[in-house]
Amino acid sequence: MRQVATTGSGTREGRVGKGGSRKSGALLAAGAAVLVAGGAYLAATRASGPAGDEVPFANPAAYGSMSEEAMGGESGPFHPSGLHTSTGAPLAAGDLPPAASCGGSGCHARELVEWSASPHRWSGSNPWYRVVRDDFVRDRGEAAAAWCAGCHEPVRLLTGGGEPAAAEGVSCAVCHRATGVVSTVGQGQLVVAPPPAVELAGSESAGARALHRWLVRLDPGAHRRAWTTAATSGEVATLACAACHKSHLDVPVNGHRWVQYMNDYDSWQASSVSGHGGRSFYWPDEPRTCTGCHMAGPGGAGGPASHRFAAADGALALLSGDPEQLAAVERSLARGAVTVDLFALVDDGGSAVPVDGGAVLPPGGSVRLDVVVATPGLGHSFPGGKLQSTDVWLELVGTDAAKRTLFESGRLGRGGVVGPSAHRYRVRLIDEELRPLDHAEDWRARAEIYRTQVPPLAAEVVRYRLDVPADADGPVALAARLRVREPSLALHRYVRGRVGDAVPAELPVLTVAEDRASLPVGEGTGRPAAATGEAELRRRWNDYGIGLLLAGDLKGARGAFARVAEIDPRYVDGWVNLARAAIAEGDLDGAAGALERARALEPDLARILYYVGRLEQLRGRGEAALEALRRAAAQYPADRIVRVAIFQILVAEDRPEEVLEEIAATLAVDPEWGLAHYNAMLAHRALGDEASAERHQRLYERFRVHEEARALSGPYLETHLDDNRERQPIHEHPTAPSRPARAAS
Repeated sequence: MRQVATTGSGTREGRVGKGGSRKSGALLAAGAAVLVAGGAYLAATRASGPAGDEVPFANPAAYGSMSEEAMGGESGPFHPSGLHTSTGAPLAAGDLPPAASCGGSGCHARELVEWSASPHRWSGSNPWYRVVRDDFVRDRGEAAAAWCAGCHEPVRLLTGGGEPAAAEGVSCAVCHRATGVVSTVGQGQLVVAPPPAVELAGSESAGARALHRWLVRLDPGAHRRAWTTAATSGEVATLACAACHKSHLDVPVNGHRWVQYMNDYDSWQASSVSGHGGRSFYWPDEPRTCTGCHMAGPGGAGGPASHRFAAADGALALLSGDPEQLAAVERSLARGAVTVDLFALVDDGGSAVPVDGGAVLPPGGSVRLDVVVATPGLGHSFPGGKLQSTDVWLELVGTDAAKRTLFESGRLGRGGVVGPSAHRYRVRLIDEELRPLDHAEDWRARAEIYRTQVPPLAAEVVRYRLDVPADADGPVALAARLRVREPSLALHRYVRGRVGDAVPAELPVLTVAEDRASLPVGEGTGRPAAATGEAELRRRWNDYGIGLLLAGDLKGARGAFARVAEIDPRYVDGWVNLARAAIAEGDLDGAAGALERARALEPDLARILYYVGRLEQLRGRGEAALEALRRAAAQYPADRIVRVAIFQILVAEDRPEEVLEEIAATLAVDPEWGLAHYNAMLAHRALGDEASAERHQRLYERFRVHEEARALSGPYLETHLDDNRERQPIHEHPTAPSRPARAAS
């Protein structure tokens, strides 16, 4: 027979006979091999060290295709995934030890239990993913499915393993042996390396595994260094998360063109949460990373990190069979990162009266209710993840004193269906046949109808039309709940039709945030304003103004921000936000006055300098604008929007060399910024560099929005009125109950 002994330096083969001396020799050889491996382990781990923030990250030049993004190009082993290895070749089957080996002998038992119930563990083996992947393979072929596997089944893709490797999902080794990040374009662009002397930890020999445990205990610091890589330390850890929580489709995947698929990274990077965004509405005490929020344990910051990675994955929590996972998901949603505020009634003239500050429902009349959804504790846009295959909506219910339902929107109907009038948070995609894509078949997408998200540390105003019955019996109890179901009901029904009881019959519908209020019905003024602290009152009006501003209701936003400045004249952002709204409305004198008040409080604040620069730009004072914007950029050199404002002025002043300097800084942050490539094309052309101009033109063509998507949207919207309403920046939701004034059950 043939026996293989693995050592730190390679593989040795020899023939073993039946004699006792040969058996003894084999045992001695095996023992020697284990000792050699042990020595190699100690040498390798002691030589290794965490890279972390010591290794500066730099984006490469923009990629022109998925082939350029993949290791080895189109003929590479993982194309069209962006996965890389430290060796430049696929890894061997034993190069990434199974997660179970990390939890043995009491080493990381708690972490193993947590990970085993997490979305990372189930990423490659859950039925929802498997069904969608099978559909994708039927459409695009097995080779294209490497794009899915790079993030959902990285161990299988890296090592060529089968179902056991797929069941590892995103394992300990994938994250803790990710030694670098290739770029910020996502696509799984991690560099994964085998751990030192992996032969011991993953060996089939009980003796070798026992030696590994002994060596770890002998020098735990060396083990810790070997498994604390660039992608598990500092901000690079967020880039490592972005490797799979940002992605796009292109010709090898969709047979069409470049389309952004999922992107939780860019909104984080552009905000104050990252420490790189200079124009946010709010500011955390210190920058936060993905792991800082998503690995916070039950005790919050400062306690042991949780490996449950709880977010909104209720269905996967059920699938795991671990009740603590669902509890962790519920705790994650309840921590106040997103809030709901039943804020004000608004009359036809646009005057807003807070719900708890004198608002009254007019019997037999009609009034608008404004509900504010805010993201005070979120580091990325809400909702995150795969918007096209998750149900997230706002539910509103109003009942009078006689227990009759007067108003409803978003209440679940028969079979758990969300009513068509609900305010939805999602991306709506259609194919070339104008069919909405409800089963996560996004490779067929040809047009985006709408995308509803709230930026981090910002807000949205959701408007409802309340037609009050003449016989309404006050007070009316209002309840608003922000709800989530992941995956969506449409996808779940589709998958259940394929796999039956392999998925739960019903999915959990979880509450992200809620608010309740009671409104009198009558004429005149309602109850006096509720006692509210100044800071809380200021924040609510500020959130309201932010939501109105982002939707384009500039008059309403200016009124709200004026109220903020009145409540607290020393709150600098009240004046900054007034200036934002005034600039958007074209009132340059009003903006100048607000900025003057802001600069009197904090003259060197980057967001003030940015709007001073924008104001001077609109006044035609290019040098004054550049001076202010460059001062803002000096404080926040990775703020893309500040850089864009600078190179737009330089373009207008025909200064192509300086344009290219600013564009280089912009593309170092985001290589996929189509506007930057367009202006780089113009600048290179002005300088006579036709080769560079053509390169940026090709990149612009790759990343820009194509007109054919708009051509498909028009005919679709003519026959899908609910989607047409949701697409509008400012719109109202009807609230007529399914049965008028029916008694509440």
